[in-house]
Amino acid sequence: MARFKPIHKGLKLLPVDFDRQVIPGSFEHALCYLVDHELNLSAFHARYKNALEGASAFDLAVLIKIILLAYSRGLIHSRMIEAACRENVLFIAVSGDGQPHCHHSAGCNMTDWLGCSENSLKSEKPKKVNNEDACLA
Repeated sequence: MARFKPIHKGLKLLPVDFDRQVIPGSFEHALCYLVDHELNLSAFHARYKNALEGASAFDLAVLIKIILLAYSRGLIHSRMIEAACRENVLFIAVSGDGQPHCHHSAGCNMTDWLGCSENSLKSEKPKKVNNEDACLA
């Protein structure tokens, strides 16, 4: 009978360099680059009023990266996303080991951040797009 080396799947204490976990060319690398360098979040940052007092907040860019990475992996529930940020090395690397609580991702109401009500969003009619105006990448 053949003998094989045992496979250890339990806990291990390993030194982990989070910068090396996000591999260039991967979805995670592109996500981090786009959010960090191409996405303008200054309008959202202006809404934070905790410069002099109050608790420090999670950076919105980090929350966006976590949520988009989670959705790309099929994680759509806030508690599953919270667990991934606590247990998955890739999520820990993308979040900078921030481990936001599930209410940070579940409590994001983008209509509040954008300064418009849900009723105004529902009442808008979709705009017609001409084929000449559409950008097909």
